[in-house]
Amino acid sequence: MKTFTVIWSFEINPGCENEFEKLYGSEGDWVKLFKTNTNYIKTELHKDIDNPARYITIDYWKSKDAY
Repeated sequence: MKTFTVIWSFEINPGCENEFEKLYGSEGDWVKLFKTNTNYIKTELHKDIDNPARYITIDYWKSKDAY
């Protein structure tokens, strides 16, 4: 299946990790918003093991136009 992938990079303030992970994780507000679009597939949240303040999200869509 062909998809369109969007990668976002975030630098967060120390102490905000739990809140950020809750908002941008697989059940967070970010995903809830995207799920309203039938062309949305999924979002992955990844934490940098060398820099705990850095995260990336990877959003998968059915097409660039859908995004």
